[in-house]
Amino acid sequence: GLFLCFISDVNMSKVNMSKVTKIKVNNLKVTARELPFDQRDNSQLKVSQIPEFEIQRNLSVPQQAQKGSKDGKNIHHNSHHNSYHNTDHMVHHEIQNQTQEKNQLIRHKISSKHSDKNREKGNGKAGGKDIDKDINKDNGKEKENVTRRIRKSVWKANQEFNLVQEGDKILVCLSGGKDSYTMLEMLLHMQSTPLLNFEIIAVNLDQKQPGFPAHILPKYLENKGVPYSILEKDTYSVVVDKTPQGKTMCSLCSRLRRGTLYQAAKEMGCNKVALGHHREDILETFFLNLYFSGKLETMPPIYETDDKQLLVIRPLAFTKEQDISTYAQFMDFPIIPCTLCGSQEGMQRQTLKKMMNDWEEQFPNRKEVVFNALKNISPSHLLDKDLFNFPLS
Repeated sequence: GLFLCFISDVNMSKVNMSKVTKIKVNNLKVTARELPFDQRDNSQLKVSQIPEFEIQRNLSVPQQAQKGSKDGKNIHHNSHHNSYHNTDHMVHHEIQNQTQEKNQLIRHKISSKHSDKNREKGNGKAGGKDIDKDINKDNGKEKENVTRRIRKSVWKANQEFNLVQEGDKILVCLSGGKDSYTMLEMLLHMQSTPLLNFEIIAVNLDQKQPGFPAHILPKYLENKGVPYSILEKDTYSVVVDKTPQGKTMCSLCSRLRRGTLYQAAKEMGCNKVALGHHREDILETFFLNLYFSGKLETMPPIYETDDKQLLVIRPLAFTKEQDISTYAQFMDFPIIPCTLCGSQEGMQRQTLKKMMNDWEEQFPNRKEVVFNALKNISPSHLLDKDLFNFPLS
């Protein structure tokens, strides 16, 4: 099918929510069809009852968000655990370095082009203003191209798996990483078109990791006008306590986090939960299960929870990680790195990531070939008797 996607800045009305343990306000509804975003008022944006369970703070009022930012900033700087502070600066420094290196390469290329033209004209060297103008032009084109690629991949996944449908209310899991920021942007884009009318609420789980910069996400979401809620639950201590020395923390951390988010989604009246896993996550999980668990299994783009009450969707299932990284640089997201699993070395997933990248370098497009294989399965040519009725008589 052909999708007509309209690019639009989302300018949603802000949600007024009290800083109390139990909040009762009206039902969250963003009517994407009825009015342009710049004509909406508070009467069209409502929020359903926020659950009493574990929600200790919710900063959606501009004044509260500003206060929360200051408080979070003070806590952040006074913390004895400054791992987030240091890592956050390292991540932003690395992104800046990558951007500077890229611009230097573009500058060198453009400078050579201008020098050749000027030599032909008998002039001296290329003008700096002309080079800067061309760099900005090239960056603008690349940003436009990568945005188009990601949107196309998200719409394709939605077309094939019906991830987002009319009338959905989606809890968008926002961790502060590049993937979840990109997922939120794509869902806001989908919401801005006349094709689908659905609701979203961004939710972050503050797991009480030492030095966690609690002010960043509320400030970001407040500035964008996105309805959100911050949950607080100390899963960090549980994970550190229960994980044996040398073992990965990801599995237990993920289970605890999802259990909390699933419960929140039910309490908020959501019918879907959106996770930010991308194409490479799906491929890495496939190889992890293949090599270390002896089974053919990976992350599906959509699945139903065991209690049949929620659908879990992955809008970025068809999206390349490299495109997300490039997009995150252009968007300058306030990245919050994970100091739990992200601080561990020698994980099997990192080994498999390197293996796939080596393949891709030696044999271009291998990732896409393997990914397509996950959609092209022949049960009769495998060995699972429960999956195919072999002629055993």
